[in-house]
Amino acid sequence: PAKGALLLSSLRSRPMSGHAWCARMLRNLLRVHAAASDAPRTLGAADRLLLVGAAQPAVTSAAEQLDCAAQSAYVIYALRWEARRDEARASLQRLLADRRLAKAEALQLEELLASGWFK
Repeated sequence: PAKGALLLSSLRSRPMSGHAWCARMLRNLLRVHAAASDAPRTLGAADRLLLVGAAQPAVTSAAEQLDCAAQSAYVIYALRWEARRDEARASLQRLLADRRLAKAEALQLEELLASGWFK
């Protein structure tokens, strides 16, 4: 109870924008759906968080945007969603060109991109 009161007090003193609320909600949904291995809903949350971040960059971090783009591409691959294959390939290529990407993550993305499905 005290923790909830502290959070409410904090939120009242620093109101969040609509974009910030949306990003917060989508972050929570993304975690819940990913933990439940619910690929379609994970994709929906990741795609929407990318859109909110593009509309209002201050509400998401660059690392979060990279992670959402990678998750989106991976789920498209996992679902073998043919209609979005080119989009996922382009997203993986953009991610690999980003210098902020850690080497281990880059290797995983390269491996995914090299799979036969993207050819």
